[in-house]
Amino acid sequence: MWGHALAIAGKALRNLRSHLNKEYVQNGKTPYADYSFIKRHIWEEFVEKMSTDEAKAKSQEYSELAKKNVLPHHLGMTGYTAKRKKWRQEEREAAEDPFEGIDERGRDFFIARQPKKLKEGRKKYNEPRTKEAKKALPATKAAKEHGLFSPRREHDMLTEALRNPEHRGRVRGVSSRQSWKKLDSWQSDATSHNTR
Repeated sequence: MWGHALAIAGKALRNLRSHLNKEYVQNGKTPYADYSFIKRHIWEEFVEKMSTDEAKAKSQEYSELAKKNVLPHHLGMTGYTAKRKKWRQEEREAAEDPFEGIDERGRDFFIARQPKKLKEGRKKYNEPRTKEAKKALPATKAAKEHGLFSPRREHDMLTEALRNPEHRGRVRGVSSRQSWKKLDSWQSDATSHNTR
């Protein structure tokens, strides 16, 4: 539990530093009016550190890396776990279920990518690739029902709809801290998976 709390605190601190750098340091502003807890000498040290060539190169590197995430979620720091209860309640209250027959991992993956604010001209998702993958989900479900597609461990309905393999050690639509060994959707296939 303490490890998880420290991980959340660390993530919050990284987000704050990133925000301060992007919104204040790079724009030549000071944060004192918005963040009264920041002391002048600490701010000056932070500005000096963020203004080095090394820090600018690192920032550029991470910026380029972030652009590669073509299917970003809109969960904030709370992640999937904190949102699931709310999502299931909304599903029970809805007139129709747009994810009928889709497992929880697939549902959660696409719900997490629905932004609070849509870009102009967009109807549900800001990223066209998310919309394309969501359209592929019913076809994958139909293929499964007709015996044309058999989900197997990491290659389940979501992975098939996204058309790209899972990254090792991560489980999309569940949590970056959840392992495949604990994921319910493939437990029935676990006996057929060869372990080394």
